[in-house]
Amino acid sequence: MDSSKGINLGLYTCMYFSDENTLNKLDRNLKKLTNNNLQSLFAVNIEKYKYEFNIYLQGDKETIFFNV
Repeated sequence: MDSSKGINLGLYTCMYFSDENTLNKLDRNLKKLTNNNLQSLFAVNIEKYKYEFNIYLQGDKETIFFNV
């Protein structure tokens, strides 16, 4: 859960691994999404066993958040 100045409630997102194409294609939540920012849910492999995952609260790269 993440929060930011001015946001007084929890924000929920999911993280997927960009190199797990087979599993990602089977994921029921990913299948439902048509958002342009779908890539905001993917951690990118930057070296062996090391991934980068950024959360953006606003702007062009805004991360997709879920109502739970």
